[in-house]
Amino acid sequence: MTTQTGWPSTEQIEALKEFAEAHGRNWKSALREAWMTGNYEGIEPYGNTAAYLQQVRNTFGPSWLAKFRLDEDRETGSMTWSVQEQANAN
Repeated sequence: MTTQTGWPSTEQIEALKEFAEAHGRNWKSALREAWMTGNYEGIEPYGNTAAYLQQVRNTFGPSWLAKFRLDEDRETGSMTWSVQEQANAN
């Protein structure tokens, strides 16, 4: 059971960005697999990234991940994030 409260912390967002950058286009599928197995391949094993990703799972869950988006700002090149009201079917 997940208990969504507010929005992800800065550390949790940074962990999601790091994981996305390490896993490319299919990063959400890789993250769902990591959540099920505990294997965070491609992530520094001695850092806190895996712990923050587990916090995201425990707090927000897989249905929230389906609505979460990371996009690159074309002007600045930085990553922005948003949560859509409805998850896309694709």
